[in-house]
Amino acid sequence: MKSAEPEAKMPASHAHGGKPGNLFARYGLAERDVVDLSVNLNPLGIPDSIRKAWPQLIESLTPYPSSDGEGIRRFYQERFALSPDRILPGNGSIELMYAATQTLRPRRTLILTPSFHDYEQAVRTSGGEVLPIPRNLEEPVDEFLTGECFQKALTTVDSVFLGSPNNPDGQAVPRETLLHVCRSNPDTLFFVDQAFVQFLDEERYSLLRNDSLLPNLIVFSSLTKFYALAGLRLGAVIAVPSIIQKLQRQRPPWLVNGLAERCAQILLEDRDYESRTHQWLRTACTSFDRKIARIPSVHSYPSQTNFRLLRLTSPDRYDSVLRELLQRGFHVRCCRNFEGLSEGHFRICLDTPERNQKFLHALKSSLQAAPIPS
Repeated sequence: MKSAEPEAKMPASHAHGGKPGNLFARYGLAERDVVDLSVNLNPLGIPDSIRKAWPQLIESLTPYPSSDGEGIRRFYQERFALSPDRILPGNGSIELMYAATQTLRPRRTLILTPSFHDYEQAVRTSGGEVLPIPRNLEEPVDEFLTGECFQKALTTVDSVFLGSPNNPDGQAVPRETLLHVCRSNPDTLFFVDQAFVQFLDEERYSLLRNDSLLPNLIVFSSLTKFYALAGLRLGAVIAVPSIIQKLQRQRPPWLVNGLAERCAQILLEDRDYESRTHQWLRTACTSFDRKIARIPSVHSYPSQTNFRLLRLTSPDRYDSVLRELLQRGFHVRCCRNFEGLSEGHFRICLDTPERNQKFLHALKSSLQAAPIPS
């Protein structure tokens, strides 16, 4: 008799960034314009190539798009030299995470905490069980993955879901370390979210290469973070052909719209945007990390990418400080709903040099203004 599949559960509601109105309501403040540092988008904004082409892009709304997202597949094929049979396009990486778990049905999944909440939701929605494993955010994540605690936990699961870089702390696993862990555990399926990998040294960290795609590795990629196109869903899952075929069989046609396909083709020609982004990030990281270290009441965790996880050394002032920041025009990502984080954590996305400096000034003044509970 065929065993019954586990019952899939509908995901519970979970707050994401990008909604300053929620925090204004929480603190009883009238809404106003703020600099939104709660979402990890490229501060260079929409690429000029997309802006210039916008009048012509409207023509892509009349005809049907390709049935299988060919325009996005071509982006990954040409930009990362990937074989087309290893690419499955979709409406951003999150949609593909849910599609992958629904198709592959992992039974018990190891998830490092803290991490992006939708990893857990995707597994639970497909009927799987989640085994959370907390890690010390001060420890390099590659050392954790090769350590005794993680290796022992691997023996109790059939899959792992992790981010590289990880959200909310921004640490990334070097490619060779991650491939070593995958090769050492061939019966374990590894789901790896690389939504932010274009911000990094791709030679060191990116899995978007034909020679990195092992039979037990599935990589999720997004174009919306790096190119500041969160409202236009663009992404892909990258894996060996046998996995891509399984996922493809469950996908209806025309899931990717024609506008997204056309934009992906334009982005292929905009390598100047990439170089300007990397130049900005090098400068922003060096400057911000040096200055935040001078604020004794705030701790900044190690990060390789475009956002920083911060912690107040006096967590009982948490709501007061976030409220003061809102009043000074800055919305940050409240992290109290990330499993594995204690009260006092918040995340910010690095912005332009001017805005970063203004944020640091606002943070200092907020710390001075926030009352100390008796």
